[in-house]
Amino acid sequence: MMSPSGRKAIGKYLQEKRTDAGLTQAEVASRLKLKSAQSISNIERGLAPPPSNVLRNMIVYYKISEKEIMDFLTQIQVQEWRSRLFGKTRRA
Repeated sequence: MMSPSGRKAIGKYLQEKRTDAGLTQAEVASRLKLKSAQSISNIERGLAPPPSNVLRNMIVYYKISEKEIMDFLTQIQVQEWRSRLFGKTRRA
């Protein structure tokens, strides 16, 4: 399960990728056959995690490379585990 900070990080990342691609939330929602742009807004604000199939389609639509998204997702997981195991600050 992803933490709220992990959801927010993914949301911010996806929002940046969408705006870099010159797309609106409504365009993405329509392309991904979602009910409304609110779904994209909720993901980008970290209120809802992106379902796997939606995330996969966003990756394709935003032209994010496999390496880039995997590096980003790995970084989030490392940060979350570090926080769980060692608290907010990193200890040697």
